[in-house]
Amino acid sequence: MAPSEPALPNLTPVLTRSTPDKEARSAAAPASGSWSRARQWFGRLLGRPAAQPARKTGRTSTLDKAELEKVRLHLSEVLDQHPQAREVMKYVRALEHGLQKKGRFALDDLPVDVIRRALEQLDPLVTDWSVEGLSTLRSKAAVAIAGRERVEAERAERRASNETDVEVEEASVTTFMQANEEWERSFTNSAPTPLHDTTTDPDKPRS
Repeated sequence: MAPSEPALPNLTPVLTRSTPDKEARSAAAPASGSWSRARQWFGRLLGRPAAQPARKTGRTSTLDKAELEKVRLHLSEVLDQHPQAREVMKYVRALEHGLQKKGRFALDDLPVDVIRRALEQLDPLVTDWSVEGLSTLRSKAAVAIAGRERVEAERAERRASNETDVEVEEASVTTFMQANEEWERSFTNSAPTPLHDTTTDPDKPRS
């Protein structure tokens, strides 16, 4: 009896099926997108406002950082050429200290009269107002003064129409100058100097 031949392996191709995990992942992708769209639709249906981009809430200033550096530099150069100016011109000194202390907000925060009188005191010292920092100081100071005077006029009109309005008043020039003197003494430990105005004669010796 002849021996039986060995069985040949089954070469019939086997059809593979995707596993349940693959099927679940494939179905989840469109489902998640559909759910996201559904939530947006329900949000609109319920009147919920759409998400808005974040807004910048920083305070605006008359001077920007680059302008501030130029103004400080060129103002300092002018005053360095006139050593007595810082001593006898109190409004110029207050302006310089304001630029150091308040930075780019100095023209927005210093009393208007201090800025105006500082420019008046600077006028005989400056021989060339076309220098970048000095021209910027004068033009931006004019813009700041005009804007703040307009705001003050609007406040006065509101107060006149309704005397019950509560408004925040700007500090008086005298109060500011006294505070500025205190700020100076905190660095120099010097005795207080009288608040006299030498605008008309900056070279007049102090009594």
